Amino acid sequence: MDEKTQMAESMIERVARAISRSQVETERMWQSFLPEASAAIEAMRIPASAMTAAGIKRQVAWDYGEGRGVDEYPHTSEQAVYTAMIDAALAEET
Repeated sequence: MDEKTQMAESMIERVARAISRSQVETERMWQSFLPEASAAIEAMRIPASAMTAAGIKRQVAWDYGEGRGVDEYPHTSEQAVYTAMIDAALAEET
């Protein structure tokens, strides 16, 4: 899915579609995963300490000119921080 498509969907829809794709054994439509998607996003509402640390580190790096080109995502420091925080959450071990 490209960036334009992702931006057109709500976050809950994107998460529901991702959950749907991960369920190989089921044929349910992505809409049936909206409750799970909402619950997953709600669980991430308060960031873990690793996420906060990654966001701060990325913001400092952005402030010192370590952004990307104008045609590459992220386009703003807020997007860069958000992405760094999500990457940190995905890297955490359970």
